[in-house]
Amino acid sequence: MEYINFNHKIIPKSQSVFGEDNRAFRYGDALFETIRMKDGKLCFLEDHFLRLSQGMELFLFQYEGFWNIHFMESQIRHLVRDQGDFRIRFTVYRKGGGTYLPPSGEWGFLVSASPLSEFSFSIDQQGVVLGDWNATGYIAPQVGSVKTANALPYIRARLEASRQGWDDCLLWDDGVLVEATSSNVFVWKKNELITPKLSSGCKGGVVRKNLLKVGQIPEVDIEIREATITRDWVDNNKIDGIILTNAIQGLKRVKEYNGIALESPFFLPSNDVTGNK
Repeated sequence: MEYINFNHKIIPKSQSVFGEDNRAFRYGDALFETIRMKDGKLCFLEDHFLRLSQGMELFLFQYEGFWNIHFMESQIRHLVRDQGDFRIRFTVYRKGGGTYLPPSGEWGFLVSASPLSEFSFSIDQQGVVLGDWNATGYIAPQVGSVKTANALPYIRARLEASRQGWDDCLLWDDGVLVEATSSNVFVWKKNELITPKLSSGCKGGVVRKNLLKVGQIPEVDIEIREATITRDWVDNNKIDGIILTNAIQGLKRVKEYNGIALESPFFLPSNDVTGNK
């Protein structure tokens, strides 16, 4: 039987916990983080905590004295007590009913865990097939950097990818590259690895953040940076490759984009990017 941690209580996953007036259900009034646990280690936990805290501040969730990184970790480990590999989802939601005006800023939380069959966190060399989807009007830049419970634009984009026979698609907002449906994007051109700026509306992904922190791959003279990536720039430059990044799957190379074969990024590490071998 699978379990969840619902506001400090470990209960069966099948047990109903929300009524019809729950604000996460009615209005998407919730935030979440998806965290990779590898051999019992919570990868990039501090980055996940900081992004979740940023979202709580942005949307005026009422901070309580107990909210800190130690509380977050303790509630995860209250649910997952072994040293395995899991996909952890930590959700915070605003309590109470009401309409668009919440009756208070009080919040609750729910932690769930799913076992992972893939233990590595290195680049996937198999490659995926990408297309494009016009997300103009769907993306809000300030909101985009955090993870809210409203995933409608990404669901719409993934449905389009499925209809077209792609594995995923790139989201474009008024001619500016944003991200893929569940990953940040890095475009490889000669000696540069470029990812869209947060102002494009992309998520402030933790793998993206840590690659930018590295800044370069000196062995092959590759600079890692962020920039505004436009449709015109991509169309007028022969890009060498595309890499997708997220906190669960690590790095994925794109083998085909809009029917054009792309190179494999030889310069990326083949070992675990979390620092675990």
